Amino acid sequence: MKDSMKDSMKDSMKDSMKELRFNILTLFPSFFDNFFATSLVGRAVKQKIVTYRIIDIRNFGIGRHKKVDDYTFSGEVGMLLRHDVLTNAYHSLIRTEALERMYTIYLAPQGKPLDQGLAYDLASIAEKKSLTLVCGHYEGVDQRFIDNCVDKEVSIGDYVLSGGESAALVLMDAIIRLKKHVIGNPASLRGESFEKNLLKHHQYTRPFDKNIPSILTSGHHKAIFDWKQANKIAITYEKRPDLFKEYPISPLEFNALKEHVYQKFSYQQNKKRSHSK
Repeated sequence: MKDSMKDSMKDSMKDSMKELRFNILTLFPSFFDNFFATSLVGRAVKQKIVTYRIIDIRNFGIGRHKKVDDYTFSGEVGMLLRHDVLTNAYHSLIRTEALERMYTIYLAPQGKPLDQGLAYDLASIAEKKSLTLVCGHYEGVDQRFIDNCVDKEVSIGDYVLSGGESAALVLMDAIIRLKKHVIGNPASLRGESFEKNLLKHHQYTRPFDKNIPSILTSGHHKAIFDWKQANKIAITYEKRPDLFKEYPISPLEFNALKEHVYQKFSYQQNKKRSHSK
């Protein structure tokens, strides 16, 4: 029994240490050079916690000029990445990696909006499968490629970029930092912005002055915790009402929020009066 428990623990440790694997289909391979060489991500690559392959779509272009795009049949202005070119680039991965071990994401404006919940979901998938990111360009990609090869479309926001490379960087950063051993202190992931639909509380460092809430230097851990929670709720209420609506606020927290709103309103009214004198 003990041996089976040890084996189970070893397997679990191996699973947690498995590298995150990214495949990136792009027309601009050098776009990713600094990303994979810098900061937390660069360290994770050196430690082989993260591995990646970049597939240059241009290498699979048609003819002498390696043509990768063409006009749309529906007559829109602009060019579309060709289905056959993308499919050949995609199949070059399948030759070295089993299809069932790949999860393919197309970065697109019509995709599911990226939030912290989706980042956690994709990080969980990445523990079992490599993530293949397809970076569109021009007017996008032929729908047949999406229908045949893509598992999920993801959008990083309601705005237009010149290509999917910037979106791929954002997505990978959000996923990589959730991987065990990437962040030095895993506790720092708790209480971040968007955890439980709340923004992060205000933070301060040296030099000290009178504008820093005195409670933060009181050494009273329970009082500091309560202040941080109340501050998170107040900030989210003021700056992201869409998130606040999703937060299950308790009666005690609601009363504290009302007091905060009243105090802020009173302060603003007094400020107006002093300016009008």
